[in-house]
Amino acid sequence: MSEDNIVICATIAFGMGIDKSNVRFVAHTSLPGSMENFYQEIGRAGRDGIDSDTLLIFGLQDLFQRRKWIYDSEASETFKIKEIKRLDSLMTYCDSATCRKQTLLSYFREKCEPCGRCDNCTNPPRMIEGTEYAQMAMSAIYRTGQSFGSNHIIDILRGVGNSKIKQRGHDRIKTFGVGRSASKEFWTNFIRQLVSSDNLRINIQKYGAIEITPSGEKILKGEEDYFYKRTDEKKPHKEKKFKKDILNNEMIESDRNLLTDLKSMRLKLAKELRVPAYIIFSDATLHQMVLHKPKTHDEFSRLNGVGLQKLNKYAEIFIKVINTQN
Repeated sequence: MSEDNIVICATIAFGMGIDKSNVRFVAHTSLPGSMENFYQEIGRAGRDGIDSDTLLIFGLQDLFQRRKWIYDSEASETFKIKEIKRLDSLMTYCDSATCRKQTLLSYFREKCEPCGRCDNCTNPPRMIEGTEYAQMAMSAIYRTGQSFGSNHIIDILRGVGNSKIKQRGHDRIKTFGVGRSASKEFWTNFIRQLVSSDNLRINIQKYGAIEITPSGEKILKGEEDYFYKRTDEKKPHKEKKFKKDILNNEMIESDRNLLTDLKSMRLKLAKELRVPAYIIFSDATLHQMVLHKPKTHDEFSRLNGVGLQKLNKYAEIFIKVINTQN
């Protein structure tokens, strides 16, 4: 307790039960059992108020093992279902494309500003316009009474006419089969990201039913856009965008002043709104502005990373910056 530069390897039984104030680094080399466990364990770092780091390394084998332990236990079926849903919530945290702190606290029904320190804040993942997909999923959830889990919703979206869907008449709702062009893997990951971004929630008391949150309702009504984290699988999309070009060194040199001015405007807006700069536009989108120099709203809308909401908010501002350089 009084020495520095020591390493403590904690087994599951040990449970990270150390109360040492100056722990600087907590690393998980496999998946914790739940969000509650994870929150308690990383909380062992930095109890003296000084910055500390955490790292979570996980793989699908961890998820399989955790599920197996739950199913093989002698607990009641109700308890097993709740534990599985808690594990699912932890997986949504791992897949989150938004601020880790916001995702973690949202599980406990708390809110905060983006931390600006986690991997997603400092190195934002590539985000893709997915409002239409989100509305498809939420429509299926809403039309089935917000009373079913993700697997049932995915079957509805993909038009799988199994006995459970037919018995409930869910093969006759408007959204049956609207997402059949996307794979089951895509929808599983997509819904997981909707949960992690607090647009959907898992109701453990209702055996894992997926429900729409207030922020999700805004997306469903078309009041806000939704962007999801890119995965390796190719996704179908209808919108025609510019090619996702990346500026090479020569291009950057020739338009360095414009890129600098665009970044300055982005930073100014971010400070006014008190959000990280990437929330306004990613570097990749600014690069596209330099490459294509959009002059109209239609051209601006074709930039990757520009949805309807950002088009209405920022198009005029950034087009003015572009025109100033030409």
